[in-house]
Amino acid sequence: MTMVTRPYPDADARAAIRDDLHDTLVVEAAAGTGKTTELVHRILRVLETGPDRIEQVVAVTFTEKAAGELKLRLREALEIRRGQIADADAQERLDEALKSLEEAHVNTIHGFCAELIRERPVEARVDRREQIWSEHLLHVFEQTVRPVRGEEVVLGRTIRQSNKLPIPATSSPHR
Repeated sequence: MTMVTRPYPDADARAAIRDDLHDTLVVEAAAGTGKTTELVHRILRVLETGPDRIEQVVAVTFTEKAAGELKLRLREALEIRRGQIADADAQERLDEALKSLEEAHVNTIHGFCAELIRERPVEARVDRREQIWSEHLLHVFEQTVRPVRGEEVVLGRTIRQSNKLPIPATSSPHR
């Protein structure tokens, strides 16, 4: 019996992810459909063909687990691909990418936004002394520290009960 292989119903979208390297893409799909695999292939192709470097790549996911998985799979793919490629220039670009992988912007949406705010606090109109708290840290603070210190959490910042000031109407609700 001969098995017939059919293309994925979303073959055009997969080809765009893989081949449209100068386009910015948003990839949405259900779990287990191959998003991470396709994104890893795309990033490898961007790095192989140059001139972009790993520090210029942005890959954003919803969860920290997915971001960690993407970075891990990207590292593995870089190690494998650099040993397979014959083009010396492309191999050098992949070697550099592997060395600089920790500089890659592979993160969650909130992590990437926090990174932007830390890099550009003036443009974001954020006081550099403010801290951006993860939901986990905020939860721990609310459950342990806050009751002891008598503070309340307002949008990820703490304000002493005695120092409450009204928020001006011109303030962004996300500050």
